[in-house]
Amino acid sequence: MIRLGIVGLGYMGLAYSRLARQDDRVSLIAACDADESRLNSFGGANLEGSRGSGNGGVTRYFDYREMIDREALDAVYIALPDDLHRDPVVCAAGRGLHILVEKPLAMSVADAELMVEAISRAGVVCQVNHVLRWFPPLHAAKQRLASGGMGRVLGVTAWAHDRLVAPTRRLTWASRTSPIWFQMTHLLDAVRWLLGSEVSEVYAVEGSGFLRSQGIDTPDFVRAMIRYSGGESAYFDASWVYPEKAPSVAARLFEVVCAGGVIRVDTERQMLDVTTDRYECPTFFGADMYGRVTGLFADAFTGFIDAVAGGTAPVVSAMDGLAVVAAAAAVEKSIRERRPVCPGVSVGVSGG
Repeated sequence: MIRLGIVGLGYMGLAYSRLARQDDRVSLIAACDADESRLNSFGGANLEGSRGSGNGGVTRYFDYREMIDREALDAVYIALPDDLHRDPVVCAAGRGLHILVEKPLAMSVADAELMVEAISRAGVVCQVNHVLRWFPPLHAAKQRLASGGMGRVLGVTAWAHDRLVAPTRRLTWASRTSPIWFQMTHLLDAVRWLLGSEVSEVYAVEGSGFLRSQGIDTPDFVRAMIRYSGGESAYFDASWVYPEKAPSVAARLFEVVCAGGVIRVDTERQMLDVTTDRYECPTFFGADMYGRVTGLFADAFTGFIDAVAGGTAPVVSAMDGLAVVAAAAAVEKSIRERRPVCPGVSVGVSGG
């Protein structure tokens, strides 16, 4: 039985707490959040000092360090805001715990390298939660490209479009991240995986004004042109100011132009359209079927548990996470310096 602790009880932490309960190989024994109202909602009982029990015997903490020190854990899931991953990852690795961490691995190359070093030194499994690696249409695209029947890849276009609710209401910490880290890292990992190539050069621009006029200090959108080591080029577009009546809360789209044809992957149009006073395409990152959660989140969690239980390499390794962080940091640097830049980090792509 894998004894699991969760760090962060926001949207993702709550979603994965349910996944932990439906896997017979996992025992969720502890959870942590700095927000007392979240802990009370999760546990359903008053806290006694810094810890208390509730929610099926799960022990709750304000401080992840105390949770890691007191509990006999085997693994942790770190579901904190984008800028808060480094310290709990390093702490967990130092205690020999396996780690599932939300993307991005970090928000700087220096932090990501420190985390990779701690993970490597500890010899633990660390999976970065780039969940699009478990999206069946993207897998089908990867298989088509690997078969050789599509011919040489000529270019890729990737979009990430989120409704305005993400930076204005869902994320209280939107000013501490950006479309680069919150959205584009999904695309960067997926395209790197599809191509099996490393980023060699980045040129990027941002558009700002609307969110900052609302008191949220972050760009409205980011666009980047990227060249890869295999000679391919890709265009990336990440925006989180789509109107509330956009068909999906979050849409990820890919178009791969090859010498022998075109492949399109769309997370938005998944065979369910709903029309009422507006047109909707619900996004199935997770669905409740007969009392069990299915979909990307469930498959990603199962992949992590498989790696821990089987002593195998995770689908998305910490080194993959580092490569994505390096590419995203290059996007930031290109915007800041208004010139093409090179990431300066190259690692092998993991995951079949």
